[in-house]
Amino acid sequence: MTIAIKKATFLFMILFFSIIFMGCSESNDGDSSHNIIQNDGNSSNNGIEDDKVSLTLKSIYELPYVFGAINKNVILDEDSIIFVGGNKAEPNGAQHDGHPAFSNIAIKIDLISGVKETLDINASTGHPFGSTIANGRGNSAKIYKLDTNRYLVYGGFQYVKNMEILDFSQGQVTNIDSNFQIVDTEYGGLNSTTYYANDQASAISENNNIFFFGFNSGLYPMNTIIMFNYNDENLMIVDTNLTMGRHNATAEKLVDGRIIVVGGWDGSGAVTLGSATRRVEIFNPNDNSIIRVTDYPTPIHNGQRIEKAFVENDSICIGNYQYIVSQDNWEIGCSINIDLESFDNTKYNFPNHNTIVGNYIKTLSNGDIVYMEAGNYSSTFSDTLLGYPVDKPTKIYVYSQSN
Repeated sequence: MTIAIKKATFLFMILFFSIIFMGCSESNDGDSSHNIIQNDGNSSNNGIEDDKVSLTLKSIYELPYVFGAINKNVILDEDSIIFVGGNKAEPNGAQHDGHPAFSNIAIKIDLISGVKETLDINASTGHPFGSTIANGRGNSAKIYKLDTNRYLVYGGFQYVKNMEILDFSQGQVTNIDSNFQIVDTEYGGLNSTTYYANDQASAISENNNIFFFGFNSGLYPMNTIIMFNYNDENLMIVDTNLTMGRHNATAEKLVDGRIIVVGGWDGSGAVTLGSATRRVEIFNPNDNSIIRVTDYPTPIHNGQRIEKAFVENDSICIGNYQYIVSQDNWEIGCSINIDLESFDNTKYNFPNHNTIVGNYIKTLSNGDIVYMEAGNYSSTFSDTLLGYPVDKPTKIYVYSQSN
């Protein structure tokens, strides 16, 4: 495979995993619960060629708000899908200390049984002049699975300082606040700050501890590494620092269990591509050691941040480049074998239900196909929400399939 083909193939996958899946707003009567709409079972081929798999619509799940992306604040867990945060409107204006458009809901739907569970979540601000304008996390929240029916939620905006454990089995939410101060050592030790549990780079280790890299004090990027201890379910500062403070980095677990940290805003100027860093480090959770390796070929941060990386044996693909661990070398393109068939929309004959653009996201254990369609916002501004309310709802469609 030539370099050009490698690059083209990988760019296709990056585009696929960058699709933002969006949801819907509350109903007009203020009811924020989502609805389950059963279909009559009729299917339609719509004149599409016969060699495609025909689908029969079984159920539609309608969500209350606009939600974000798979593997961020929406995750798939076996036959269930979990949503956290969400937006009641497209927010306008400052969002670093929260926003009225941010939702404070968590929803889990079993896509086979149809059982839904809802929990309320609460984001607290650590800003020294923080307001109480909202307690929602919005679409910048992140969710990790801890174990069966239990999930860790963090992030949502710049100064959010708490994490939460969602236990759907018990119907409980446990708050984990950051009660420690971090002293910035890279900028003269003049900046002491509460740890802000916002959208840092993060990766989970082999023993289910979660490590967070690259956050900021509100003034500067920080070099502190934070760990969520899976066994004790608390936060702690790791006794190793990044070699450079940076915010909005990319962190991914390698096959050998170590964690690679790439790029981020280095504090040298405004948060732009020009002030991003190419720096790359590898952190070892077993002994908390860290080494600097070959820099990423181009500056990378935030808008260039990649939410999905592909890992195989001695390699990892991040953005448009592949890192060969044993060679300590970056190459353009990606030669990792990706199973495109599992992401192939073209083999399905989706019945016409006047959808907004969406995509196939999962095949359930019973063979049913799950399709998620995006929603959108209205053009009318809401003074209450300080944004543009949702116009079209996010919907999850479940189909049975037949040849």
